Amino acid sequence: MSNLSLYGGNVSLGGTQLFVDNVSGNVGINTNAPSDTLDVSGAIRVGTGTFVTDKARLYTSSTLGLVITGQAGSSKDFVIAESGGDKLISNPAGTKNVILAEDGSGKVGIGTASPSTMLTVGGV
Repeated sequence: MSNLSLYGGNVSLGGTQLFVDNVSGNVGINTNAPSDTLDVSGAIRVGTGTFVTDKARLYTSSTLGLVITGQAGSSKDFVIAESGGDKLISNPAGTKNVILAEDGSGKVGIGTASPSTMLTVGGV
């Protein structure tokens, strides 16, 4: 394979398309200077199927900043959860209603894990 090169113990495929730093162990995709365990210059897609079905995409935009897109679920369109599954931020399917610290009661807490009313703001 003419695009595969080994130099100084590093592995490079196609110049910057895939790069493995032999000292740090960092892997770069479209970069030959990876600054983290996996450093990707470009968008990342996760999943199978077409872009609209069963995939998520993470990228940056000069106007929007960090963008995450993906397929809507049956109960939520978007969720950020703790490793135990507790939802920190969620968006019910088909809505644009963002819920912070959802506790299952429909109550929303900002700055509190135990909202006592429909909207409880802690620390004020």
